[in-house]
Amino acid sequence: MASSATLIAVPAAHAGDGDSRGRTETVQEGGKIYASYEHMSSGFRPEDVTLKIHEKNKSEVLASVRLEGTDKCPATNDCYESVFRSEPVTLPAMGSYVIDVVAREGQSNEVVRHSTGYLNYGPNPKLTISSSHPWVSYDNPTIKVSGFLVAEDPNTHEVKPFTGVGIYCRARDTHGEGWVWTNDAGRFTTTEYYNEYSPTTTKFDCMFDE
Repeated sequence: MASSATLIAVPAAHAGDGDSRGRTETVQEGGKIYASYEHMSSGFRPEDVTLKIHEKNKSEVLASVRLEGTDKCPATNDCYESVFRSEPVTLPAMGSYVIDVVAREGQSNEVVRHSTGYLNYGPNPKLTISSSHPWVSYDNPTIKVSGFLVAEDPNTHEVKPFTGVGIYCRARDTHGEGWVWTNDAGRFTTTEYYNEYSPTTTKFDCMFDE
């Protein structure tokens, strides 16, 4: 059995203003990029929050987004540790950006928490893999796994082959593992060998980080 998994590497959240409450990170879905926010403060409510996105070591805000789904947080509950997704984020260039959390923006009791996490704004990867045989046997002891990796631009939504990407593949039950790289067409292949001691079924994972 062949399967795929996408790992989006997100740096650990950094505390701002001596307060680590409220974590943010990157979400890629449907060709769009969002910021996610975990509410970990009793000082304000999720609907009070605006996420401000800027380059590292620069103060100019390049995107300001609100959270979606905050209306589902009842007035009788502070929704502590609930996770909310932002509106879609659009930025002028690919890169890693800093997220600040601002609550009650423009009001006298405004709260600002700097550098709560990073938004990794880049191509949205899509990995498809398949195997040459649905199972192994004495007649077919070798399985060839093939994959195709593409990337969708979050601004134009143009899809292109994702070339030169390292793919880490492993067969769980046979403990076979190793790295392969996508070619100019975004494709890769790897081979797994089985013997009389191998199980007749195994899950074959192919993973890559950002």
